[in-house]
Amino acid sequence: MDAPRPNPDTNQLHSPTALKNLSQTSFMLAFFTAFWTGFMVFWALHGEVFPGIVPIAVGAALVGFAVWLLVRSIKCARIVAAIVDEDPSGAGGAGKDSAAKKWDIVFTLQGCAIGVGAAVLAILGQYVYIVPVVLLIVGLHFIPIGMLYKTGIHYVVAGADFAAAAWGIITLLTTTPGGSFPMPAFVDSACALVGALSSAVLGVWIIRTIKQGAATTKVSS
Repeated sequence: MDAPRPNPDTNQLHSPTALKNLSQTSFMLAFFTAFWTGFMVFWALHGEVFPGIVPIAVGAALVGFAVWLLVRSIKCARIVAAIVDEDPSGAGGAGKDSAAKKWDIVFTLQGCAIGVGAAVLAILGQYVYIVPVVLLIVGLHFIPIGMLYKTGIHYVVAGADFAAAAWGIITLLTTTPGGSFPMPAFVDSACALVGALSSAVLGVWIIRTIKQGAATTKVSS
């Protein structure tokens, strides 16, 4: 899951550069909302956790929301494209380079951790752990993003993802195989649902932030 590259400007979230990065991120969050939804529907149907109509209905609603988020992202991208950057040279100098390096480190580590973790679990045949482990990694990566941006929303999303992932992993480790209830499938579908909702919430926050930023930023006529 992605987030905008930090900007050293005083009002970093409303600066033209940050708004452009936020706009790009909203597209990715629309994709990840649908991505997590797909896993939720798959595991719910695979394990017959609920009557088929339930995960399908929830999945359809979330995919519909992802489409809405995509449409809003396109509109916001047009708004951001019209914003005049008052400091085209990019203020901040070395500070901006430092922030950019921190950004790159966070997402490089996240990508590597997800890739290695998923690959190891797949090799070991522990497929049911992939969803909660990936959700855990995604949740943890929001903490340094929140620190870079000084935003509370990233901590909230991180807490939700971490709590769901920790519950999922602990439940899978302590569940006795062969029970009448398909607990592994339930855990994976629940964790995937949290991932989808977290992406959707962060996407809405980004859309609102872009609107607020555009309202306080000079727009070309």
